[in-house]
Amino acid sequence: MTPAAAPEEDKAGARRERARERSRLWRAANPEKAREATRRYRAANLEAERERERESARQRRAANPEANRVAAREGMRRHREANPGAAGRWREANREAERERGRLYREANPGANREAQRRWYEAHPEAKRGANLQRRARLAGVPHEPWTLVAILERDNWTCQLADCLCPDGRSIDPSAGHLTRWEGTADHIIPISKCGPDTPENLQAAHRACNSAKGDR
Repeated sequence: MTPAAAPEEDKAGARRERARERSRLWRAANPEKAREATRRYRAANLEAERERERESARQRRAANPEANRVAAREGMRRHREANPGAAGRWREANREAERERGRLYREANPGANREAQRRWYEAHPEAKRGANLQRRARLAGVPHEPWTLVAILERDNWTCQLADCLCPDGRSIDPSAGHLTRWEGTADHIIPISKCGPDTPENLQAAHRACNSAKGDR
């Protein structure tokens, strides 16, 4: 920029600033007219306004990704509290669209989807067991009812119900036994699913893992 052009730029900037100040004062003195003018402008330039707002939102998200994620989670939480059951109703009404969205995401992000599923199942082993059993029951064509391992063990007083219990310390099941150890508590299907036994609490009994494994498909 030449020295002669600098004063012209300064004058132009000063004019813009004076125009903004006049506009601000006018809007402060005429709020109803200002709102109506804004409404007419947006109605006449709807798509351009939407694109401007979208671009502004994209820039904010790019500049503050973590703050945006926190705000999004908080907004979803408030929405769920204000509209209990709305998400479930929406998914039910748009089941096919949700399935298609999930399918497209899994195809585009196979590694991320598997990793997210692995982390979720590690944090929710009971849910993983329930999902596997529900799938087995569906494939076998037998009834399935939700149940939890703790509920079955407590109902049976933490006592192995198999006649040929193998535990050297007796039928009692130790609640502190480690996961996947021989004497931890499990739920045994009295009539196996493979033999058309239902996956319901009535067809389940408490058993040590080793005793359950020894029983096998009987």
